[in-house]
Amino acid sequence: MTEGSPDPTSPDNRAKQACDFCRSRKIKCDRVRPMCSSCRPRNRNCVYTPTPAKQ
Repeated sequence: MTEGSPDPTSPDNRAKQACDFCRSRKIKCDRVRPMCSSCRPRNRNCVYTPTPAKQ
């Protein structure tokens, strides 16, 4: 990589965790708490399950 281009796998550039519903539907999650904009109109339980850290 060149010096000016950011590393897409660095922690600062990675996508934040989406809620379970958005992850299952593979849609963009705005991560608003307690309910994201995808779960709110569907009256879904908006749950953020952490993924296990890679070692």
